[in-house]
Amino acid sequence: MTLMLSQLFQLFAFLLLGMFARRKIIVDGSFPGGLSRVVVDFFLPCMLFLSVYDNLSLQTLQEERSAFLWGAASFLVTFPLYTFFARKLAKDPYEVGIFQYTFLVPNYGFFGYVLIEAVYGSQMLFHMVIFTIPHMIYGYTDVYRRLCGMEKLSLRTLCNPSVFAMLLGATCGMLQFRLPTAVISLLTAGKSCVGPLSMILTGMVIAGFRPADILKDRRVYLASALRLLILPAASLMMMKLLHAPRELLVVGAYFFAMPTGMNTILFPTMVNRDCRLGAGMALVSNISLIVTFPIILRLFL
Repeated sequence: MTLMLSQLFQLFAFLLLGMFARRKIIVDGSFPGGLSRVVVDFFLPCMLFLSVYDNLSLQTLQEERSAFLWGAASFLVTFPLYTFFARKLAKDPYEVGIFQYTFLVPNYGFFGYVLIEAVYGSQMLFHMVIFTIPHMIYGYTDVYRRLCGMEKLSLRTLCNPSVFAMLLGATCGMLQFRLPTAVISLLTAGKSCVGPLSMILTGMVIAGFRPADILKDRRVYLASALRLLILPAASLMMMKLLHAPRELLVVGAYFFAMPTGMNTILFPTMVNRDCRLGAGMALVSNISLIVTFPIILRLFL
């Protein structure tokens, strides 16, 4: 609980900094779009490269094939369910994409990885990284396309820095090509910028609207309840019924029960699309995590 509170404190400290900067006109309305592009095109690829590079090799695929297969199976099984709810909440294709990302790719990087490593150690974190690879691939291919307003998925829409970083990381990992320490240090520094800058950007975006404009949409609260309680419960119940190993049930809890990811703000802001819906869900779900996550752990672990 202390660690979760610490993560929440960091999150909201940077969010308030972003709000202050926008409200005091330290930055203008065009700045969030530029900052978002810097995060998405430079810092986010650092994080994705290291996530794959550090954890993917022929040996780990053999040793962790159970985690990978359970992750892939959970994605394939839950995709129709989560898409059904997304289409019930919205008709506009862009908003459907926002809800799909919200339900399918939670904020496991900022919260899930940190919490599971602190509670269970590095081996369980390793299981979780492998488990989340299918979701990560989806989040930075089809969802990236949808939220950035691109046409149908094609080779051209797949040519983005995030996909390139994952492919390069996978290639280096599979071939066991070791990068110089200086390069790894540079990428690690870039990776560490993602969380703080994402929250500063979120604060700037929120400060650009009246609070009522973000929080008056009832779908924000319904989607947050689905994201934090109903969908995690359904996903974990399916894993239990299918007799998932205990360690992967733990991984599932620390993945499925996390709040809305920040890319519902990062991607749209980069191309100047309306991100009030994503900002509202990110704000409500991240605050609510402190109540909902212990409930999920008590029910399923």
